[in-house]
Parts: sequence; C-alpha cells; structure tokens
Amino acid sequence: MLEALLTDDDRRFRDEVRAFIDASVPRDLRERVAAGADLGKDDYVAWQRLLAAKGWLTTTWPAAEGGCDWSPVRHYLFEEELALADCPPVGLTLGVGAKLLGPILCEFGSAAQRARLLPPIRASAVWWCQGYSEPGAGSDLAALATRAELRGDEYVVSGTKIWTSYAHWADGMCCLVRTDPAARPQAGISFLLLDMHAPGVTVRPIAAINGRHFFNQVFLDEVRVPVALRVGAENDGWRIAKSLLLHERLAAARVAETKKRLRLARSVAERIDFGGRRLADCDWYRMRLGALEIEARAIEQTALRYLGQTMAGTPPGPEIALLKVRGTELYQRLYDLLCDACGEAAIPLAPPAADDPAAAHAFNANRMYARGFTSAAGSSEVQRGILAKSLLPA
Repeated sequence: MLEALLTDDDRRFRDEVRAFIDASVPRDLRERVAAGADLGKDDYVAWQRLLAAKGWLTTTWPAAEGGCDWSPVRHYLFEEELALADCPPVGLTLGVGAKLLGPILCEFGSAAQRARLLPPIRASAVWWCQGYSEPGAGSDLAALATRAELRGDEYVVSGTKIWTSYAHWADGMCCLVRTDPAARPQAGISFLLLDMHAPGVTVRPIAAINGRHFFNQVFLDEVRVPVALRVGAENDGWRIAKSLLLHERLAAARVAETKKRLRLARSVAERIDFGGRRLADCDWYRMRLGALEIEARAIEQTALRYLGQTMAGTPPGPEIALLKVRGTELYQRLYDLLCDACGEAAIPLAPPAADDPAAAHAFNANRMYARGFTSAAGSSEVQRGILAKSLLPA
C-alpha cells in the first residue's frame, strides 16, 4: 500500500535518505543501536548534528524557520528508513527541542522567542526536556498541581514533575503549570520554558527497571521564570500541549521500529538452538511470530490509510488513538517473544548466552523498557476511553 502512495520523486527521496545513512552514519553507532546498547548524550548530539548539517534535524518546522517542506508521505519514509537502518531511535533522535518544542514555538511563540530559541535547537546546541507528568497527574494531565504565581514580570514556580526523560541532560524544560487554580482544570494551565540550571531546580534520578537511567523526578522550589518565556497566552497552555501530544501519540505506534524488530526475530530464529533444533523449525515460535507479523501488517496498513487520508486533506481524528494502543502492545509482545527465545539467558543475573553474549541481556533490558510504552503519551486505558467517548454511540 505504501508504494501506491509514492511518486517517482518520493522514491528518489527514499534513495537519498538511504545514501545519506550509508555515507554519513558511523557503522559502530548503528551496530550499537541494533544490539540494543545504552547510548550516551554524546552519541545523540553527534547524530543530531549529522542531521542538522544535512538540513534534516528540524523536518517538521515551517520552511521559513529552517524546516523541510515535506509531504506526510516523505515524513513517514524518512522515519521508516532511519529505523530500518538502525539509526538512533526517532523518539530521542530528534529530541524534545527539535521534534516537539520547535513546532510549538513556530506556531505559538512570539517573534522574539523564535529568534532567541530556535537557532540553538537547529544547531543541536541545547537540550530540552518535557515537564508534563506529575506524581498525581500522569494520564490525567489536567490534574497537574505545579503552581506558577505571577510576581511582577516573573512567574515563581513550585511543584514537581516526574518521569521526565533525560532531564539530567537538559538545559531547559517546556513545562505545564497551573496559573489559575480557581479555573476548571484545563482552563487554568500555562506553558512555560524554564532554565534547568536555575536556582531551585533539583533533578533526582529514577532508575529504570532495566537498570538504565533516563527517567527523573524534577523538583521546582520557587523557580523564577520571566514572563517573556511563557509561550502563548496565560491559561492557554492546555490547547498548546494538546497540539504536541497528538504528534507524540501518532509516533508512538512505532510502525517502523516494529518492522525492524520483526526482522530481528526472524534472524534470531535462524541462529538460536532450541533443544537441538533451529528455533525457526519450532512450531511454537513460528506460530507466535506469524501472528505478530499479521498484526504488525494490519497496524501498518491502518497507519498508511490515515496517511492517505491526510494527503487527501482529511487528517485523522481521535481514532488515531487506536494506533498508539495496538502498536505499543504489539511491540511489548514482540520483545516477550525474543526473551522467550533466549530462555534463561535473558534473565539479567544469568550468565550471558554462549552463542550471542550480548543479545539476550539486551533483549531483556529493552523488554523491560517497553513496558512503559503503554503508559507514556497517554496510557492504553486513556486511549480506549478516548475511542469510546468519541466514536461509540451514546
């Protein structure tokens, strides 16, 4: 179905992306991504700067701000080719600044904010994190309690954010705060940009279940934020945040990443011995892998159908939540299968597998990381609620 959406120019563009990856992306970086290794900030910044030099870091921005005038099909092709070629994951590849905050500033930011904040993002000179979730406000984001009190030409912000990915690397945070506690929940929220190095900011690491560190809790104790760093009008932050979350939930279907993992699962089946037989010859593995491949194809076709609708001028509505639910749950089951294939070698405390010392433990680390995919960007329960409320008859 994808080929039916492509023009000859789209196919030439895909060839250009592949040639760029082959010529520019270090082989050792791609090998570490393929193995599920834990990457450092230097890896991501180097990757971002490769993209920036090509003009492909800020693809979703308007062309006038340094973006690419790409069709939805080209965006889809670009992210798919990056994933299939084992480039760093798209969710962090383009980062909060380039992929999420940049488009917000382009649409809602003032001229002064765009002039000051966009160039360092384009150059990958600053790192942003996203301050949305709180201990009592995760999927129910409108329940957030972090307060911002206006004092003169500054807001004084107090509260805490949690599950803040890579806050320990960040220079700034795009943060939702409550500026009108008397208003209904969604109406009293503003969108602020705060300095992560400012007095009153404390970052406490949260060790993930797989032993890696990417989550944090951020404590804000009377942190001062100039009014000039409020994006949009006061109390209009909910509308701004929703525009960001829609893109995040669409990307969370992880179609290209799932295709890559299915390819890995087929490769694993050829090289792992299971009771004296190739795993590829075991009925239990073939049946489970086949079922996952069928479901992945259905999700991909659904995503492409939405893509075709967008190309025809009718962007999808709340039904996009279906992709996020099914895609993340499939991704988790795929890593369950990979770990089952490795048996006890995938247990963190077990000795490494003799035939593939690094892979089994990496599979388990990524399996545990993937458990959070059905919560991040709106839990599966919330997405199902959106579907029921929006699409089913009363």
